[in-house]
Amino acid sequence: MAHGEADSSDPAGDGRARNLWLEEALEGEEDAPALEGDAHADICIVGGGFTGLWTALRLKEHDPSLDVVLIEADVCGGGPSGRNGGLVLSWWAKIQALEQLCGTEEALRLARASAAGVADIGAFCAKHGIAADFRHEGWLWTATSPAQIGAWNDSITRLEELGEEPFVTLEPEEVVRRASSPAHLAGVFE
Repeated sequence: MAHGEADSSDPAGDGRARNLWLEEALEGEEDAPALEGDAHADICIVGGGFTGLWTALRLKEHDPSLDVVLIEADVCGGGPSGRNGGLVLSWWAKIQALEQLCGTEEALRLARASAAGVADIGAFCAKHGIAADFRHEGWLWTATSPAQIGAWNDSITRLEELGEEPFVTLEPEEVVRRASSPAHLAGVFE
């Protein structure tokens, strides 16, 4: 590579290469032109990760007349959203942190909305024929060391106090079976 040439495997120039799925998805694609000059919009979203893209889609769905502009420094999905391993989770496990940040009522609203959002993403993929291999099968919160066993207890207790029961405690044998690994010693399932 000659001095000054861009390396497409390191788009940000920070030493990080694109992940394989993004390289394959972008193969043969041309970059969108850079924004030049002024742009006017009703709403500007900065960041083309899952949250930014989903927000833009939902805004247009809610009010198609809105002029929505999404600005992304790299390529949509090129940042942390593109490196997340394909997981979409609710915020039930974070209920106590949410309560500290915004109070109980808002924490519950956000956790419920996040759980509904998981299902919404699956419905969106199905409706639009997106081959995302979406499966709404829950997730395991597990311990792989004795010190981690019960890390979920405070969250579960608080959720029960609030009348919510998104988690099911599993027997250790069931955790091992579902995780397909004896490294998982205990866990709960959402």
